[in-house]
Amino acid sequence: MSIDRPRFRHIAFAVADVHTARRRVLDEGGSSVGEVVTLTTADGRSNGSRKRSM
Repeated sequence: MSIDRPRFRHIAFAVADVHTARRRVLDEGGSSVGEVVTLTTADGRSNGSRKRSM
């Protein structure tokens, strides 16, 4: 199934630890598209880890 087809494919949750939450979802049979990235603003503030779909 193509990720470019219109369907319900994205759901977001606020979690304390993105890497732990991701591992738990994968361990329970979920799948991943894209990579986990950390965003930093121009003034050096971190937005934390975010999942970026491709």
